[in-house]
Amino acid sequence: MKPKSYLFPAILIACLAMSAFSSDIYYPNDTERGWTVPDCDFIKGTRVVTFTTDEGLTMTELVEQHRPTYTYGLVALDLPNTLLACRTNENQAVFERSEDAGCTWDRICMLNESDELKLVAGRGDTVYGWIPGRSRFYRLEGAVITPRTAPGEIRGFAVSSQDAMNIRIGTATGRIFESQNGGVNFALVGQPAPPAGNPDLFTVDFNPENWDQVLCGGIGAWRTTDACQTWTEIAPFDSADGDVVHRFVFSTADPQRVWARANLDAIGGIRAIFVSDDGGASFTPRIEQGTIVQDQNGIPRTLGLPNSPNVAAHPVNKDILYFTTASTYDNYGTDFWRYEMMGDNLTVNHIDGLDGIDATAFNPADPSVMYLGLRQVWISLDEAKDADLATRKTDQVAVAPNPFNPLANIALNLMQSGQVKIEVYNVTGQKVGTVVDANLSAGEHSYTWDGSAFASGVYLLRVQTGTEVQTKKLVLLK
Repeated sequence: MKPKSYLFPAILIACLAMSAFSSDIYYPNDTERGWTVPDCDFIKGTRVVTFTTDEGLTMTELVEQHRPTYTYGLVALDLPNTLLACRTNENQAVFERSEDAGCTWDRICMLNESDELKLVAGRGDTVYGWIPGRSRFYRLEGAVITPRTAPGEIRGFAVSSQDAMNIRIGTATGRIFESQNGGVNFALVGQPAPPAGNPDLFTVDFNPENWDQVLCGGIGAWRTTDACQTWTEIAPFDSADGDVVHRFVFSTADPQRVWARANLDAIGGIRAIFVSDDGGASFTPRIEQGTIVQDQNGIPRTLGLPNSPNVAAHPVNKDILYFTTASTYDNYGTDFWRYEMMGDNLTVNHIDGLDGIDATAFNPADPSVMYLGLRQVWISLDEAKDADLATRKTDQVAVAPNPFNPLANIALNLMQSGQVKIEVYNVTGQKVGTVVDANLSAGEHSYTWDGSAFASGVYLLRVQTGTEVQTKKLVLLK
């Protein structure tokens, strides 16, 4: 399928042949929607969405070259094997669609929009794109995108799973508005969260099973269970002490389980992810910044919590939470974290060469398949050649061919002499071979790994030169 053309009328932004969208709610028994797991080794047509089946340890490779882009919108739809993603790049928001569970993608339409655009969907042909901290949002209906304006700066957005025209919006001033006609007009729901007209809210989140229950966070936090008629302050987030709540995440497996990213200045400046088991009435800290965990390669990783990390609650296990942290400083890469309350167990997989993951969705047929919206801010391959990568002060590792059968050629260019260890691991973390373990001189070296004795699949090449460790994915295809 070739990318479809797009037009930009003054009021409506038409996109040709855009099929039905629907809810991003996870269905434990998904046979009715016809979803299957993706069946591909490479992803074509997109440079912003991949998937993992091992919680970030390995990710399916993209055929497209990487260019600067951010992907905050990503949802699985009601249609069989259909996903929608939105990436922001060069002052445009580009919508991409897959109809084969994420293996191939087509561009379907574009917007002149440079801000972070999140996606939320309801049944039928409607999906909404909204921008945190802005009043504008967009309704996508089949082949048409319609710009809309909310009655305030949006901090939360919900769509009815029964009626896609029925939406609720939470604003930065703590007011909740409802529309029955897809955002043509709105009516105020109940009373605003205290203090009245609060301008400091960062997040407004709706219980997915009961819209009358809403959590608001900012300088302090408040909760309503009666459609905004009354509000109570959420412990331990005290507005008088300057405690800050950046976001809430309801578990779709059990909405009584709620996660929160917050700072408690009153008790030693704790920066943590908190948890609630009473629907958000009270929270306790569970994962604190500064926690040190060894990654898949045995390298210690220190948890640094940004204000609003990408957080995803497991769709069927309320005890599991995923979140990602990243840094472009010194080409650090991305840390993919998994927390399980049963046993209070925090683990991390580190991903080199990736500047971040800004969105997560689950395959409705199998939640072990996780779709990831990527942040890519490095230069393209052609630009890298023009810039002459040889001037970088890092050791260079290249593998060709990849996929391979049965020999993989490994080229190593060392900036200085030193001890070098190159090992091969399978995806369970077991070492299956050593390519070299020796003191090498500066310059170019070449080696070969023979995979003839191993089964087809993904392997990891771990290259340690001095204190630097690089990991490359090898694909053996027989």
